[in-house]
Amino acid sequence: MSTTRAVSIVTYNRGNRIGEIIEGVLSTMPNGTDVFVCDDESAHEHITPILDFPSVTLLTGPNKGVGANKTRALYLMKNHHFSCILEDDLVPTEKNWFETYETAAKLMDIHHFCRVQDKEVPETLPGFTEYMKQTMNATPIYASSPRGDMTFITRRVITTWGLCSSPPATRTEVDSPPRPDTASLSEIAVAIPQGQ
Repeated sequence: MSTTRAVSIVTYNRGNRIGEIIEGVLSTMPNGTDVFVCDDESAHEHITPILDFPSVTLLTGPNKGVGANKTRALYLMKNHHFSCILEDDLVPTEKNWFETYETAAKLMDIHHFCRVQDKEVPETLPGFTEYMKQTMNATPIYASSPRGDMTFITRRVITTWGLCSSPPATRTEVDSPPRPDTASLSEIAVAIPQGQ
């Protein structure tokens, strides 16, 4: 079985930046990566730029906050081996950032990474950043931005903790011109192979 990868961008009313973020993801990800945008019921003008990217799956839901929106993202990625949630103020700039986390997860048997950009947060594993620099010639901080969080997980996190056993609430329509690959969550859930 081939390795599956996914990135979900969680967003709310960021139409002025969402195109740049999607371009950053698409230009730095390995081929075959599924890219999702989970929108927390933004105004129409903030959704429209997402429709310019036919390879990106858009899912909108009722406005319930960032936690519920991240739950939507987890549900979409539940069958992928490696997944990443990006908040809507991070723009990936370096190729291989995703592969760096994937390799680190395999080498160290760590299945959850959370990076907070440009904030003073102590490492929970002392020396992790230095280890990444020495062994992989990589830095865990991969994007320049004023703030924002990135969460990278393996499928083991979802299967071990039983997350996302049922679909979160979502809207079935977007108040914008329909796009053939824009689907309701129930349609997306059917398209994702179960039990992998």
